[in-house]
Amino acid sequence: KKELHDDLEQRYWGALVRSREQRVEYETQPSKVFCAFERERTARNAINEVRHPRGIANGPEEVAGAFFDYHAELFERREQDPLPADIADYLPKVPPEIRDVINSPISTEDCLRTIKKLSKNKAPGPDGIISEFYQVFSNELSPILAAVYDDIWGRKLLPPSMRRSNLVLIPKKPDSDAIPDVADFRPISLLSTDYKILARILARRLE
Repeated sequence: KKELHDDLEQRYWGALVRSREQRVEYETQPSKVFCAFERERTARNAINEVRHPRGIANGPEEVAGAFFDYHAELFERREQDPLPADIADYLPKVPPEIRDVINSPISTEDCLRTIKKLSKNKAPGPDGIISEFYQVFSNELSPILAAVYDDIWGRKLLPPSMRRSNLVLIPKKPDSDAIPDVADFRPISLLSTDYKILARILARRLE
């Protein structure tokens, strides 16, 4: 019975996180109401039909297919004119002292400082871990992250989890009653928080 209770409690808290409901106090006991919040948010953000070059798509599968085809064509790799071989001679060079700073190992302190500045109440990436989790456990997670980033630096390759993102579509005309077109949405990539921490550390070094 206790295991069932704990499992339900975790599901309720998960539903609350995904709903991003702000009217719930931390002391509130988890309940089915949290699942209702999640359903409300899902229904509010659902795209039930959309126009595309071949007509109108209805239902989740058709709508998803229409957006997939549109973005696949939009981001299709196209041939680019090759750059001149000597273009590197005209680009500015990074001074050695700055290059050493950029290439220095990422420290636990780098991770702590960056985690502290993460924005709250932001949608998570594919791993589902929000920034608040990293902030609560920053002392425990920062040394682990520093070791992971050091391994990435040595391999010169991001792990698969950091190369994925969730693509969400934001309507450009949210108040319109007309059936939207596939081009009427702005795509936003939701990245995993561990990737955002790494990107911010590197961006700060390039400032």
